[in-house]
Amino acid sequence: MRNSKILHIIPDLGPGGAQKYLSKLVSEDNENIHLIYVINPEKYIEKDLKNVEIIFSKKNLIFFPFMHILELNFLIKKIKPNVVNSWLYHADFLSIFINPFYKCKKIWCIRNAVNDMSFLKKKTRIIIKLCSFFSKIIPNLIIYNSESGRRSHESINYCKSKSYVIENGVDVNFQEQEKRVLNKEIYRIGTACRNDPAKGLNFLIEALNHLDFNDWHWTAVGEGIPELNVNLDPSKFELIGHIDDIYSFYNNIDLFVLPSISEGFSNVLLESMAQGIDCIATNVGDNLKIVGPNNFIVPSRNPLEIKKAISKKYDLWIRKKRHSYNIKNAIYVADNFGFKKSFMLFQNAWKH
Repeated sequence: MRNSKILHIIPDLGPGGAQKYLSKLVSEDNENIHLIYVINPEKYIEKDLKNVEIIFSKKNLIFFPFMHILELNFLIKKIKPNVVNSWLYHADFLSIFINPFYKCKKIWCIRNAVNDMSFLKKKTRIIIKLCSFFSKIIPNLIIYNSESGRRSHESINYCKSKSYVIENGVDVNFQEQEKRVLNKEIYRIGTACRNDPAKGLNFLIEALNHLDFNDWHWTAVGEGIPELNVNLDPSKFELIGHIDDIYSFYNNIDLFVLPSISEGFSNVLLESMAQGIDCIATNVGDNLKIVGPNNFIVPSRNPLEIKKAISKKYDLWIRKKRHSYNIKNAIYVADNFGFKKSFMLFQNAWKH
């Protein structure tokens, strides 16, 4: 028998970290009934959903949010969920307008930090400020996926008494890591993220262009990545858009670099670590905690320090006879960021 009926609200089911994590949570849960209300049905990539009914909005975005407010309230009246769990700011904002006579627990899920909001659209900044005010009234619980996210939101007056941190978790499959392709001729550097100024890709590209060794190749995957820069040397820079099988990417790189200027709790950094890949990340969000003691943290916006860190990892690769597998990273993730722990905390949040 299923325990609770949970309605998730999310802006879209595109290739983002929140979407992937929601997909994993509901697909693993056999105790509760899950439904997902998708505000923008045109952006649908996540296809791995199980144990869930997806309800796409039928309303025109031109009238957002008025028509969505009516549609959402009609849906809640019809299905009578025990919990309404909104993901990301636009969905949190929409939940403000749920009829207060509907007796359901409301949870907001915030997936990033707001130390620097200059990268955000004006509309998003306004929504964040409105949500800050209503955070004291509307949600029963605010779940952050990082301590940095919690601190930064509380600093702009999000309700402290409702804060709860559930870090992302990932399964570590040591057998899957045996599929890694070890090409000892070229040092393969990789990055997975969307093309966004907050990801700091321009600083990484500058660092790569000044490396003192030549046997390297950089592959970047993610939404909008092919539009990054048409003037890059195609023999060194490979720009790929969204890919369905992210692990085929991980299995073909020796070093993962995340040069973000702003971050919460990075799924791709955690996944890279779980695959036993050497990692370099900037000192933003919870990156320092994720990479642990066996990798490098560098200042953000600093191509020189990124270059130095890559060079050190390259030298280590040479000393290890061009072998890049780092089992210590996989063990560290298994010990500290297993998915089961995160999943159980979400289940408890839905229940209590």
